[in-house]
Amino acid sequence: PPPVEPPALSPEDELLVREATDPQAVANALKALRGDIKDLRGENKDLRRERDIALVTSELGVPADVLTGTTADELRASAQTFIQHRDAYAQAQLEQAQAATAGQSGGARPRPVPKDLDEQIAEAQKKDDWALVNQLNAQKLAAIAAKTTP
Repeated sequence: PPPVEPPALSPEDELLVREATDPQAVANALKALRGDIKDLRGENKDLRRERDIALVTSELGVPADVLTGTTADELRASAQTFIQHRDAYAQAQLEQAQAATAGQSGGARPRPVPKDLDEQIAEAQKKDDWALVNQLNAQKLAAIAAKTTP
């Protein structure tokens, strides 16, 4: 029988075969692979955090820039803290607005909610100006509460 010829190697495979016989080349390749693995682990960690941030922001409706932490649980806890502070601030603003309207004379009618207040709120949300959003929402709530208070 005629001798079997080995399959032709691509230039990349030929280089690998030559490098495999050189211990220094193998060590260099191993070192490079370890560096690549380290880089990929870092990228994976970053991508997981980005995914967790996206999940928490979509679940709880908070802006990503207020979140702190590295794990989903830490991010969720920081979102809950933000929500508590935001709600407490909104409640304080509402109480201030109610106190201000309570001081009006007995026959005075509360000012109506400006038609463009919702537009202002939407614009502030687009700009991620959450302090302004809270202030505008407090104004809106105060106007609504003033209308419904006997």
